[in-house]
Amino acid sequence: IHRIFELWPLLSEDRRMEMARTVLARQVGQLDKPTIDELIAGVEQVVRDTRIAGLFDPAISHAEVSVMGVLDICGIQRSVTGTIDRMAVTHDAVHLLDFKTGAHVPRNPENVPESYVAQLALYRAIIQQLYPAKPVHATLIWTAARSVERRVMTIPETMLDAAMGA
Repeated sequence: IHRIFELWPLLSEDRRMEMARTVLARQVGQLDKPTIDELIAGVEQVVRDTRIAGLFDPAISHAEVSVMGVLDICGIQRSVTGTIDRMAVTHDAVHLLDFKTGAHVPRNPENVPESYVAQLALYRAIIQQLYPAKPVHATLIWTAARSVERRVMTIPETMLDAAMGA
């Protein structure tokens, strides 16, 4: 699914379905048509969701952004590296999107596993060093969510700050 999200915005609409089917066949193997259709429909729902649709614009966003930085974590300088699934820089903010493909979809940000929040908090802290004048928002995309409303979950700044010990 990550690869489909990476390539989707780069292709014309008439080529997206073929690409998605090819990626699923290569990476997942044998899936029945209803399952494939459901996975692709989920991708379409995300990239068309008005809350984040603009963040897939190739002019302002990139997929698989490697990050590296040194952060003060509990008073100790630590090197941190990672890969942000998609990062968009708009005129007024930076947006970090992280795709989660697991079957368990929390009902709200407070139920998100601490490791996911910590991961986003670290990425956010690195990116804040690069864009000190812009707020950095971190959003989880739950690809297995059945409801459109639950697919996109922005993690509150207070949770990200708490994960960094702020």
